Parts: sequence; structure tokens; C-alpha cells
Amino acid sequence: MTWVARSSWSIGVTILTISLFVSTLTLGVNSIVWADNADIKAEVYSIHVQMFVSVARPACSLTITHQLAKIASLRTIEPAKCVRQRRVDLCINLGLGLVLPILVTGVFFYIVQGVRFSVVEGFGCMETVNVDVVELMLVQLWQIILPLVSILVYCPQIIYTFYRHARATNEFLSSNTAFSRAQYFRVLMLACVDAFITLPFGIANTVLLLRDAVEQNGGIPLYWGWAGNHENWAPTSFAYADAPPSSIAQARILFWESVVLGYATFALFGLTREARTTYRAAIRRVVALVLPTTPGKPEAERKLEGERSLSRMRQTEDVECHSIG
Repeated sequence: MTWVARSSWSIGVTILTISLFVSTLTLGVNSIVWADNADIKAEVYSIHVQMFVSVARPACSLTITHQLAKIASLRTIEPAKCVRQRRVDLCINLGLGLVLPILVTGVFFYIVQGVRFSVVEGFGCMETVNVDVVELMLVQLWQIILPLVSILVYCPQIIYTFYRHARATNEFLSSNTAFSRAQYFRVLMLACVDAFITLPFGIANTVLLLRDAVEQNGGIPLYWGWAGNHENWAPTSFAYADAPPSSIAQARILFWESVVLGYATFALFGLTREARTTYRAAIRRVVALVLPTTPGKPEAERKLEGERSLSRMRQTEDVECHSIG
């Protein structure tokens, strides 16, 4: 992923991967800490991380597909043709990838937040909202609208461009020094996988919330009001056997969504040649710190052995690439 960090157009990829890492990490901590209990023992624990990630992921996928559509249409974005265009792209990426999730998490979510958080045995902390029309518009529909735009607008545009102008597009990608053709399609696959997974999971989660709201309240009000949402603010907890089936289903949706996307990201970026080189370099550094240097061996000789070892590794990688090709 080092080439991603070096590309100015890849802010969406960076935010997406970091959000996915934080999401899987917090879900793993939750499943361990509350594996066999529903105790409220983390008063300072914040569920805003999952709320932020639920908006940031589809928003970043939208920015990625938007930028890739511009590349496919032969409008290079690095180096940019003008400073103004670069600033516009930067504002769009940061606005959708950071500002929108922060706004939803810090403002919109608090308006409809029913309790501080809920603890479900086996899953840990989860957000709790009072379902109404305002909640659907401010919080819930982002998980449907953002991936829907990616799937219906930019993905077809990319496919159409490659179908109608395949030769020109391939020549452009081959001659571009900012990224390779393989890297382009890896990023495209990451955005498409995220969009196609987030959309059905978001629809399922919304349907479950609406069904519970209709069954419990007989309908969906416009807004429960500030007092109605924040009257009982204390955290709640549910044992696994006593938790509502919809809460268990929503927890499983959130868990498996992050796990599937995590495996997909590693499959796309964690097994590349550059990633393997990074792994080897990290292992060599760890070994050099742990194992003592051979006594009596001159520094020049040790340096020469290191260069020979690095040369053999590069030759092995070239052989692997030729055999794969």
C-alpha cells in the first residue's frame, strides 16, 4: 500500500483501509471483552467509531470510483492539469471521506441517539437509535445512497469507457507513471467490493430497524423529539438469550461485513510483490535487532553479504513474476 500513500488521488483508499482496520480491531476487542457477559464495564467506551466507519466506508468508495472514472476517461489527475482542479478533488475527497462521517457521527447521530450505548452479550457495545423519519434521513440512508451512487453512476461509466475505448485507455494506463494498470484495477475492485457488500447489508439493517419500529410503535413518527430521545440516557445491556432477534441480526451483519471486507482488502493488496518485499524488509529488520552480529566479521564483509542476499531475493521475485506471467 505504499504506492497508495504516495498518490494524491488516493485519499479515499487510505481513509477506507484505515477505517476498515479500526472497525475490525474494535469488533475483535468487543467480541473478546464481552464474549460471555453483558456487563457495563467500559463507561468511557465510545460506539462512535462504528458509526463513523459505517458512513466513511461507502463515502470513500464513492470518491474512489469517482476518481477512477476520471482516469478511465483519459483525464489524468496526477499530475493535475491545474492547481484549481487538484484543490477541487482534494475538497471532494476530504469532504466525503472525513467531513461527512464526522458530521453524521458527531451531530446527526446525537440528535436521534436513544441511549449512550447498549451492550449485547457476545458482541459488545452497539449504537442505539430511536427510529423515526429524521433518523432515517440523517443517519441510516447514507449506507444505501452512497454505495447506490457508486454502483449506478460511476461503475457503469468505467465499464462503458473501457468497452468503447479499450485501446486508448489501456495505452494511457500503461504510459502513466503514477500507477500501473494492475494497481488501477486493484483499487477499482476494492471500491466495487465495498459498494456491493455495503449496499445489501445497509438495506438489510434498515429493513430490520423499520420492522422493529412498526411492531413496537405501530408506525414510524416524524421525530420523537429531543426529550423523547435523551430522557433515558443510561447505557443498557442484554444477555444473548434475552436480546431481541433483530439486535442479534444487526450485530452479525456489522461483524461479518467488516470481516469480509477485511479479507477482500488483504487479498487485493496484501499479497502483491511490493507487499511481499515490505514484509521481507520488516522481517530482516526484526532479525537484525534480535540476533547479535557475528563477532570478528568486518563491517564491509557483512554489508557485502547483505547486498548479495538482497540481490538473490530480487532474482527470486523476478522468477516468480515470469512464471506467473
